[in-house]
Amino acid sequence: MAKLDRWPALPLRDWDKTYTWLHLASQIVGKVALALAPMTNQWWQAALHPTVRGLGTDPLPHGDRILALEIDWLDHVLRIAAADGLLRQRPLGGPIREVWAWVMRELEEIGGPVPLWHCSVEMPIPVALDRTELHDYVPSQAARCHQVLMQVDRVLRRFRAEFRGKATEPFFWWGGFDLTVDLFSGRMAPPRPGADRIMRFGMDEEYVALGFWPGGASAFGPVVDEPVFFAYAAPKPDGFEQAPVPSPAFWHPELGEFLLRYEDVRRSAEPDELILEFGRQVRQDAIRLGHWPPGTEYHPEAALGPVIFAPEQPTEASRLGLREPFAPEQPREG
Repeated sequence: MAKLDRWPALPLRDWDKTYTWLHLASQIVGKVALALAPMTNQWWQAALHPTVRGLGTDPLPHGDRILALEIDWLDHVLRIAAADGLLRQRPLGGPIREVWAWVMRELEEIGGPVPLWHCSVEMPIPVALDRTELHDYVPSQAARCHQVLMQVDRVLRRFRAEFRGKATEPFFWWGGFDLTVDLFSGRMAPPRPGADRIMRFGMDEEYVALGFWPGGASAFGPVVDEPVFFAYAAPKPDGFEQAPVPSPAFWHPELGEFLLRYEDVRRSAEPDELILEFGRQVRQDAIRLGHWPPGTEYHPEAALGPVIFAPEQPTEASRLGLREPFAPEQPREG
């Protein structure tokens, strides 16, 4: 696949209505996860996860069933599936209020009513999900965004693999519609003045983040009219904004983050390496300026990539040319 095909253009103006529809639909699905999953540190239970078909939840307990929701951007359906074989789905598109009503009705039939807050979050103007008529959805535009998210997920997993400490998988945060990896220092963060419950629990540890956002308006900052990669440290160490980052990345003072334009990435000679260089530099600056505990920055085995372990001593299987799944423990001398 050609580089520019792997990283397709995603100008905000070309798909803003589909983007908004998907943002609101993902908030409905994310609110279900928030309501059904047990509370986990930094709200991890509420995050959605990229799948080869779109975005989905973890398995969720509901009544006597275990179910999962998925927004399928290839078949263009919203799917509710249960471990006992139950399957319900509806086409993507149509008024968001109808999507809301369908999800609430299906959940009640499957395992009982699920109370959800009916307004969108992290948007400059909250949207009543149970009343809005917004309905624009173009399948080809959604599929293009999914292709980008798959590539971003792949690179973020490489970035995460380099870190020894506590770290998230690539999480899709439906409030902001961003795909992000967080790396933690292991230390608690000081309380944030004026923080609401979401921020108190979500940012109660020191961390550095690398992620992707299609752009647009946010409740927390200015409009960014194009897709970007972003990186930041929380809390921000003194002098962090002056730290060196690879060109063409830059510090955005209003957001308090470093940004790297998606268009610069997709047109670079090595898109993966530009993203990784950007993330590594910000990670190193956060660790250095924040005086993180030693030993977490780099996992030496990350450079190996996917590995099939072979036994240290020959076995019958290895003599026959068969691969062993792992090396057995060897007794230690002394």
